[in-house]
Amino acid sequence: MADNKRLQFEALCRYRAPIEAHLADMYLRLLLDEQAGLAILLQQEVEELDEDDEISSLIVRRTLTLYDTLLLLVLRKHYQERQNAGEQRVIIDIDRVDVALRPFLPLTNSSRSDRRQLSGALKIMKDRKILAAVRGDEERFEITPVIRYVVNAAFLEQMLEEYLKLATGASLSEEQEASDG
Repeated sequence: MADNKRLQFEALCRYRAPIEAHLADMYLRLLLDEQAGLAILLQQEVEELDEDDEISSLIVRRTLTLYDTLLLLVLRKHYQERQNAGEQRVIIDIDRVDVALRPFLPLTNSSRSDRRQLSGALKIMKDRKILAAVRGDEERFEITPVIRYVVNAAFLEQMLEEYLKLATGASLSEEQEASDG
């Protein structure tokens, strides 16, 4: 946000307390990461509310498809690795994403349309500000710091391990069916 809307971000930082108080009245909270230049609006957690509060959600939660979930996990893993290596901007290309998704493809019943599906999923991630286009190159994307708040590191490791187990099990089942048939 700070890159694109510097003045608005500075005002948000300056008036943080009254903005947070106003958002709390609507059962929302502000997650402000000044270092990364991010501002994210979140629904207040149920634990933070009084028992007699009756709320309507202003932020709609969406269930991700299996493919989108796998893509998020792959992007978060790459982001974490590159951040640990000291990179400030984390760039990934579509081929690297495709290769990283391959171990999980038995779960998605892959077909020739995988690349088209990947392109569509990457567009969704751009729309949700998890990815940003790299100027002059449609095959490369910057993974934005927003991903840290969408998928935390502990959840990442747990989910990757579970999906790999499922993918391995699916591959073994398919091989067994082929040999039985």
